[in-house]
Amino acid sequence: MTVNLKSHDAVGLAARMLSHGPLVSEALRLASYAHDGQFRKECRVGVEYKDPYIAHPMRNALRVARFTEDRLPIRTVQNLVVSSLLHDTVEDVAPRIVSFYTESPVQGVSREQALLLIEQNFGKEVFDTVLRVTNPVLPEGMSKEERNQAYVRHLLSAVVTSESAWLTKASDLIDNAGSLKHMCVCDKQRNLAAKYNEPVSLLLGHRGIVRDEEVRNEVEMRLAQVSAELLDILEG
Repeated sequence: MTVNLKSHDAVGLAARMLSHGPLVSEALRLASYAHDGQFRKECRVGVEYKDPYIAHPMRNALRVARFTEDRLPIRTVQNLVVSSLLHDTVEDVAPRIVSFYTESPVQGVSREQALLLIEQNFGKEVFDTVLRVTNPVLPEGMSKEERNQAYVRHLLSAVVTSESAWLTKASDLIDNAGSLKHMCVCDKQRNLAAKYNEPVSLLLGHRGIVRDEEVRNEVEMRLAQVSAELLDILEG
């Protein structure tokens, strides 16, 4: 029986991560440190919680492991799990990555410095995947529509052209867009559904980048389910 990842809090998710090897444990330590103090609203069994942010990348990592374990090489699965754990760190908390390794507070850290540390500690494939799923810095003053279109352009240029980035982003979208059905029916829910609808469709349209048929079919099925849920929200 497959357990719904949304039913776990951060502690339960962490316990399930520990079987994936020392490199994953190191990535979990880094991601937990980097996202410490960040929270996001979640809904489990119809109840809203303010969860530690780390629960989101942990769900992504466990989900991508479910999709790929026993189907792809062990090292590939491990790199995908690590990339999923770190997928938001460079974009959101780059100074914390440097602080983790220097053991002192830092300021004025560039994304490039954070990415270099990821490459040094987790390898080139993880570096490349995290780089690809990190949204570029956008000019100030852009409208919401302009930002959404910039996001789509980024997906086209960096994400759907890489199998590892595609799988990492697919798990991320499944977690984010797949959560909307638990929200109250409101403008925020519809706005988020509109935001995620095109990216989910875009990934579905480029699913051929995934070479293993079993992996591709399972992720496609889950993305298609999320796509249908988004349409229900938009048309409801």
